[in-house]
Amino acid sequence: MRLSEEIDLVKEIIKEKKCMFVEYDAPSGYLITAKRKGSNQAQDLAETIEERLKDKGIECVKFTTQRRGYINIISGSLTVVINPCIDETD
Repeated sequence: MRLSEEIDLVKEIIKEKKCMFVEYDAPSGYLITAKRKGSNQAQDLAETIEERLKDKGIECVKFTTQRRGYINIISGSLTVVINPCIDETD
């Protein structure tokens, strides 16, 4: 699967879950950031993205940052960061 297909797949999932997102095409890779209200909904979005990427045969790594609870999914040149929007300052 090409990077553009991975990006389209992730954006499609984010839209299905009715999330806001921003995308950046940086020299070091492609970044998509999404906001999802609450940690449970953010985790649901992350699991859906991870499952669908793996269904397409794409290896990815998922981890959560300790301080802010951001969920990161990294697959080659594509990074997806999900902000769980826990407090009003996000």
